[in-house]
Amino acid sequence: MTILSEMGSRELIVEERIKILLTGEDKNQLWDLREILSLYEYDVEIASDGDGVIALTSQFEPDLIILNFDDDHRKADGYYTCKMLRSLYICPIVAITENGDEAEKLKYMSWSVDRVIEKPYSAEMLLAEIHSSLRLWLVFNRS
Repeated sequence: MTILSEMGSRELIVEERIKILLTGEDKNQLWDLREILSLYEYDVEIASDGDGVIALTSQFEPDLIILNFDDDHRKADGYYTCKMLRSLYICPIVAITENGDEAEKLKYMSWSVDRVIEKPYSAEMLLAEIHSSLRLWLVFNRS
């Protein structure tokens, strides 16, 4: 697990590279996300299905997981994945969705997702959400 410390109220000091696990149905989008996150020196792994993310989580021990299950027939995988991850491992989970209406966001949050990001999004917004999730995680783990 990455060791994080807080300096002031907004800055995170990272003593190791932050590990992010990506999963979803669109491999091209996952590779694009990996490329963006790698530019900011995140250590990124990809699992293309629910079962793969469960196995990889225990090996990789990510600091944050990003789910990208937009296709309706794959959302069952997203639900299964979130429930399994929460029962086995605790870390922030961020969902990326094309449909950002309130009902969709509430559904993801009922699956134990911590944040929902609506497409299209900028790299800056994605990075801000990741940073915010990790900062809250740090505060949570201190108490």
